[in-house]
Amino acid sequence: MLENGESMCNCPRKSCKRHGNCQECIEHHKSGKSRYEPYCKRSKKSLFSFFSKRK
Repeated sequence: MLENGESMCNCPRKSCKRHGNCQECIEHHKSGKSRYEPYCKRSKKSLFSFFSKRK
């Protein structure tokens, strides 16, 4: 089981060398080489909240 709680990696970057390797991916994102959280750890936003905030 992966960090996302599923049996497969849900990251859209299929060509990434860390795809499917949670430990390596998390270390990469924590090391400062990426300013984003890993895809599976990001907060999920719904379309409703996205459109309700726009004016």
